[in-house]
Amino acid sequence: MASTASSASLAVRQAERLAKLRAWRCQDRVDTALTVLRWAVKTGGDVVSSLTDALSAGATVGEVSAILRELWDADGVDGADGADGADGVDCPT
Repeated sequence: MASTASSASLAVRQAERLAKLRAWRCQDRVDTALTVLRWAVKTGGDVVSSLTDALSAGATVGEVSAILRELWDADGVDGADGADGADGVDCPT
């Protein structure tokens, strides 16, 4: 089990890395890529390519995940029931 000190140290390092990423990235490019990703998810477009483009633009995994969770959960596709979804076969839990 990780100690409280090492957990705090990890949290500080992660916050520093996130701050550096946000300072480095072009926010307009990230916003555009996230908009394209949102459109792809809503319309059944090329989600993988749009997701890759968003990450390449500097979007965080959290930003991408929030869009996927928001849109797919709204459609009732939350994966919580253990179903694979694509072929109707239940995945082991």
